Amino acid sequence: MQGKSGYYLVLNSGSSSIKFAGYAQEGLRELFSGQIDAKGQGKGQRKAAEFAVTCDGQTETQTLAAGESLSFAPIFTWLTQRMASSPLLGIGHRVVHGGEAFHNAVMIDDRVITAIQDCSRFAPLHNPSNLQGIDVCRQHYPDIPQIAVFDTAFHQSLAAKAYLYPLPYGWYQDHGVRRYGFHGTSHEYVVQQAAQLLGFSHSGSANNRNDNRNDSPNNSPNNSPNNSGSFISLHLGNGCSAAAVENGVSRDTTMGLTPLEGMMMGTRSGDIDPGLAQYLCHALDISIDEVTNQLNKASGLLGISQLTSDMRDIQAAADQGNEQAGLALTMFCYRAAKAVAAMRVALSSLDGIIFTGGIGEHSVGVRQRIIEQLAWLGAALDPQANEEHGKESGGIISPPDQQPRVMVIPTDEERMIAKHVQRLVALSGEQ
Repeated sequence: MQGKSGYYLVLNSGSSSIKFAGYAQEGLRELFSGQIDAKGQGKGQRKAAEFAVTCDGQTETQTLAAGESLSFAPIFTWLTQRMASSPLLGIGHRVVHGGEAFHNAVMIDDRVITAIQDCSRFAPLHNPSNLQGIDVCRQHYPDIPQIAVFDTAFHQSLAAKAYLYPLPYGWYQDHGVRRYGFHGTSHEYVVQQAAQLLGFSHSGSANNRNDNRNDSPNNSPNNSPNNSGSFISLHLGNGCSAAAVENGVSRDTTMGLTPLEGMMMGTRSGDIDPGLAQYLCHALDISIDEVTNQLNKASGLLGISQLTSDMRDIQAAADQGNEQAGLALTMFCYRAAKAVAAMRVALSSLDGIIFTGGIGEHSVGVRQRIIEQLAWLGAALDPQANEEHGKESGGIISPPDQQPRVMVIPTDEERMIAKHVQRLVALSGEQ
């Protein structure tokens, strides 16, 4: 293969959209990105999906016939037309749940597919869609290495004290009931960027992750050959999670068996009293499935504001005196600060707090409210740098020499997936 001119394809196959991006082998420069969005489809009437791709600063769009909705054919056609002169070196697939089977990204084979299918019991809405993308690409590109990158893999380094629930142990042994964590690709990416920004040595997190499930002293941060710093990463978007990462290794995180656990989110409740579900089943005369649906889709910012799950609209309404919007905003920031406080327990020191995700990267007010509640940690903001989202200060929004450093680092999960693909393809000798 002509490695110098090759590229890697990254795919995120969902139930209502397919996102894709391409990265040059040298420097992992983004070459193109796009998606097929079929969210407009309704029951009983298949509405056309939209295909959009941006390449060389130009965006192409087209409406697809109903039969092409969520088909990979338009992507393959575009790649054949526009990328014919560049060899495809590898394909990275985002897979939501890898259970305990996967601690790192892996080359896909039949054994891996079987394991991903088994993990579908934990993510029935996501893993089957991810598998569909894998199957189609293996058929269309049978000679191209395919790599699975798992949202949960980064957090497989958690110790038993962090990943186990205080439940009958047999539930974990027989049914895999434990905390898995999510947003791992995002947390891994921004922590690597933060370590580089603050001048720490490069983390080996992508391929040298320690397994701390037994709390072995040999796996403690102090014995790590890497000094990549200690960070709390806040991924704040429609879904929200915090992660404590030391020397490139995840020590704790807020999401659990499912992405419902943890922080208050756009439409998800986050942590609640487990007894609440039984109470609501009786009080409202609804099923446990309906309670779960409400906790996932009608709670969080939407449930409290009674307006929207969009933080931008909530902030605007709060500024205009809407009390429910103001309450939603206050609760969100308070619970985010509590999450940072909890994550601090998992770290021996704290070098930085990272804001990422749609809200974390763009909301000046949310960052200010959260950090104000963390003054006891020594955290503080430079108002001007915060107002500029760190764009004029290299991402650092805390005052000079303030510890811990507070940063805004845009996440790039696709690029992180491409990193894993590049590494595994190189190890396989395919390029």
